[in-house]
Amino acid sequence: MITFNKWSLKTKLIIVIWGVAISALFTGFLYVVYQEAQFNKDDLIHELRLSASLTGESSAAALYFEEKEGVENVLKKLKNVPNLIQGTVYDSSGTKFANFDLRSATSPPEKINGDFNLQFTDSSLILIQPLLYNNTELGTVRLVASTDVLKIKIKKYLSILLLLMLALMIISYFLARWFAGIIAKPVLKLTKVTKEISEKGDYSTRVKKKTSDEIGSLYDGFNSMLSTIQSREAERNLALQALEQSEQKYRSFIENSNDAIYLLYNGRFEIVNDRFIELFELTREEIQSKEFRFKDLIHPDSYAEIEERETRIAGGEEVDSRYEFVGRTKSDKRINLEVNVSYIPYKKGRAVQGFLRDITERRTLEEQLRQAQKMEAIGRLSGGVAHDFNNLLTIILGYSELAKTKIEPRHPVLKNIEQITKAG
Repeated sequence: MITFNKWSLKTKLIIVIWGVAISALFTGFLYVVYQEAQFNKDDLIHELRLSASLTGESSAAALYFEEKEGVENVLKKLKNVPNLIQGTVYDSSGTKFANFDLRSATSPPEKINGDFNLQFTDSSLILIQPLLYNNTELGTVRLVASTDVLKIKIKKYLSILLLLMLALMIISYFLARWFAGIIAKPVLKLTKVTKEISEKGDYSTRVKKKTSDEIGSLYDGFNSMLSTIQSREAERNLALQALEQSEQKYRSFIENSNDAIYLLYNGRFEIVNDRFIELFELTREEIQSKEFRFKDLIHPDSYAEIEERETRIAGGEEVDSRYEFVGRTKSDKRINLEVNVSYIPYKKGRAVQGFLRDITERRTLEEQLRQAQKMEAIGRLSGGVAHDFNNLLTIILGYSELAKTKIEPRHPVLKNIEQITKAG
């Protein structure tokens, strides 16, 4: 079922304008018919009142002297009055005195109650009026007029008006189409231009204003809006170009970096470079799968250290952005890693951007250096001890030789001195 909202603007305007026109015509015609009917009704009442007055004036003397024939002669003259079908004169007691009736099947009442009024029935108008003579009420006049002619006139007049209304409805329909076209055509043109701009994305298009009315103001506003959009589109394109260049530089930096770079969001890797994949001996699909987690890259020896760090961060404590941990590759190889992290806005939250550096070789060299330094220290210690012993032994040997020169060759102590010299 087609609703009003789905109709075109032109159709809506035609319906509204035509509906208003028909309503106005219908209301106007009803008013005219009512006025015409009221006019004919008033004309009939006036004619009937005039006939009643003339009848009363002409038959007052005859009624006063109770000359029935004179009253009947007056009533006979009423037959020439248009629409009058019955006339009756009653005396002062309300008894029928004389009458005429063009309808043989209908007769007036024998008695009348004396109420003076004007009554409308289905097909007639009844007038009851007092008959006065010198301000004295002598009786009552009752006249009945047919309303058939009045109905025929109204029907005829109504038929003419209906034909006229039909003609005016047809004229108003075409006028509504013409007027709706005047209003809808610029709007439809604007709709067409809007659709073309939407499809082609060409905001340099402008609509030509032909009038200075509200439609012209609408065109001016539309063109002004297009100018604003075109300006913003140019700024947006420049910003997109700058962003694209920045992204290209960023990607080039990431891909060509000797460090492993990653972007971690909600526990998942959103971005990793080739060095990251090479370092952990994984594929990009494995790393970016939903099941893969950062914890999978940590060696069990570093679990406690990482968990402690995360707990401190969750508690709002400031921690060093640079730290070290032991990682593991797909082949379960241990690697010493140094990471430098930063937190950046990403999507609807915050992501961790990290730079990983393999320091396994550096740690090996440092260990070798420490071992070499230990050996050097031991060598220096040994050299110092040897030097001190040399000094002691030189003194011992020197004094032993001096002692041998001081005693006789056959002295019993000489053997002891020789043993000291030999030991030295």
